[in-house]
Amino acid sequence: MYNKFPSIFSLILLVTLGFSCSKKQDLKSGEDPLITPTKYISVKTFGVVGDGIADETEAFAKAQDYARTNKIALFIPNGYYKINLELKYDSLHIFGESKPITRSDSLVNGAVIIGSINSKNKKFIQIQNLGIWSQTDAILTGDGLGSKPLYQKYYNLVLLGTGFFGYKHGLLCQSGSNINIQYITVTKFFHGIAIRAGDVNIRKVIANNCGFTSIVVKSAMDGNEIAQNVKIDDVTINGDSTDIYARGGTILVQSFDDNCITKNITVNNVKSYHGGVGTIIIEQRKGKVDSVTINNCYSYKAGDNPIRASFDVSGAASNITFNNCNSNLSNAIGYRTNNTATNIKVIKSFETNSKIAAYEGPFKFLELNNIVLIK
Repeated sequence: MYNKFPSIFSLILLVTLGFSCSKKQDLKSGEDPLITPTKYISVKTFGVVGDGIADETEAFAKAQDYARTNKIALFIPNGYYKINLELKYDSLHIFGESKPITRSDSLVNGAVIIGSINSKNKKFIQIQNLGIWSQTDAILTGDGLGSKPLYQKYYNLVLLGTGFFGYKHGLLCQSGSNINIQYITVTKFFHGIAIRAGDVNIRKVIANNCGFTSIVVKSAMDGNEIAQNVKIDDVTINGDSTDIYARGGTILVQSFDDNCITKNITVNNVKSYHGGVGTIIIEQRKGKVDSVTINNCYSYKAGDNPIRASFDVSGAASNITFNNCNSNLSNAIGYRTNNTATNIKVIKSFETNSKIAAYEGPFKFLELNNIVLIK
């Protein structure tokens, strides 16, 4: 229900109508934003209200038509826009005046979509500098494409959901390839970012209190049989291992069905605090998980019960390497593998004060706290 949302908003607009040649981005010093278009038009030109009450569907459709015809970007001033926005054309660039901030259970001080954005398999889409306050999946990139390239970019966004229930996603890539996701804050979704696609770059993510996973890379049937060439870098995860509904401090790399493969996945520079299920989990249920490299990852108090592990490999996954990873105060096991996995290596890594065990399982190579334990 949207009865929590404010009904009246006072907007100070830098640009409301017509074109402009510059627009300040809401990014911190040292960040590398996408280039702001030199030609754009405000959505308010087409009757968009931005009060959080009016249905903006028709006005946004007119704005998209104009943007496509004139080959210009769409600018969304600060405000609240109630819409499940479906993109109609390739090559749309949509950007907000300011990225909002998350305050309690709301988004404030920025350009906020109340609803969702569905990119509908459109190519060369750029969406940046916005917030999406959603009761469903906040962003959908597309579906049913196999590995066909999309060349989509999602940048400098804040996504806020309604919590554990309903199997909802902050950003869902069901298929396709060539997708770039950077500077994303995702809070209170069942899955923060879900990737069932290829050639995906995920960088600079903050995930807060997601229900099950903060990021999942998964191959499954029905058009998502291959998830490959995915790079995840610089992620901070804040979970709550004492709360079953906010324990998603996990990055999960998984193959789910027969004849599916997840391969060539790289995870770098992750910091996870209080992840209830674990920090990095590699799971081959069916199909195949192969060639996953995890570098420079830190886990603090992972696990909500003694059967968990901070860094975990299950099923017959192969060629998995943990390099310079650190399990600190695990509520269960630091590093774990099993008898069916092959070529699992832990190199130059660390473990401190796990409640159950520092490690468990037949590793190919295991080096913890500067001691080679298995070789």
